[in-house]
Amino acid sequence: MRFNVKLVDLRVLKVVRSPSFLKFQLALCLSFVTVLPAYAAGSSYDRSTEPDAAYYRYTTPAGNSEMGRNVPPASVKFGYQVLDKRMRLIRTVSPALTAEVLAEKAQEKKQQMSDDLLLQTFASYEDAERARDRKIAALDVIVTISEGNILRLNLEYETLAQIAANKQRQGKPIPEKILNNMENVERQIVDAQAHIASKEKEKAKIVDEYQPDIDRLKTLEGVTDDSMDETAKASSR
Repeated sequence: MRFNVKLVDLRVLKVVRSPSFLKFQLALCLSFVTVLPAYAAGSSYDRSTEPDAAYYRYTTPAGNSEMGRNVPPASVKFGYQVLDKRMRLIRTVSPALTAEVLAEKAQEKKQQMSDDLLLQTFASYEDAERARDRKIAALDVIVTISEGNILRLNLEYETLAQIAANKQRQGKPIPEKILNNMENVERQIVDAQAHIASKEKEKAKIVDEYQPDIDRLKTLEGVTDDSMDETAKASSR
């Protein structure tokens, strides 16, 4: 039995190695090479169905819609449509942006960057108001101190003026020291008043600097005067 199996195996091996069988194998492989691509692509495969650009629908400078094999240079900026051989739309090329649109987009981008920075600085418009008020309060302290100094200097000047008046009533000359002190006090009062005026200008400048940010934050938060009035009424109840 074992002998018969080996005999069959040897015969099969001879058939496989025979020249005729090898030619059959080669022919079979070649048939697969030619048949398989068509089978894989499907029976409806047709290269003409590929969306190759064939026509262009464009707008002329006069505003008319036309079609052709090419887009005239003067019409490119208006945008155009790319069509295939069967007049099917492949894609649409948008019109070129005008200088006005480009400037508008640049302004929008600039505003967005400004808004992002503003929101990183202040959590809300109320936060900006508090920051403004803190700076104004610091200047108010300086103004209050200067006003106190002016009151003190005025009292000092009145005392010196009283001494000078007494000397005149007595028919005596006013001492040079008294006159110098009065002049010095007057100068200090003028300086203090100028200092107060400068701080008031700083306060006004701070208000002007913060107001655009506060207004912008209100816009971003959707806060209006009406809504603020309603909030104020509700809190007062």
